[in-house]
Amino acid sequence: MGISLSVSPSFGYEVNRDQTIGKLVFSLKINGRLRWKIGAWISSPYRFIVNCVTIQAFGPNNAVGSGPVSANQGSQCSTTV
Repeated sequence: MGISLSVSPSFGYEVNRDQTIGKLVFSLKINGRLRWKIGAWISSPYRFIVNCVTIQAFGPNNAVGSGPVSANQGSQCSTTV
């Protein structure tokens, strides 16, 4: 990660809109494979999918000392194996 990370041209507009509204929506998606090893036995791979969405308070109107992004809101995740 760094300065060479490309983002959509509309990213700046969307973040500015979220800051104006005061909330920032994060969506995290993870796809993976999981195997178990017990002694010499190795299980077949299991695919898993995790989707999490969280809404964070975002902007200059947050409480003092909390910074621009505050973790006061909850999140919701779903997992499929």
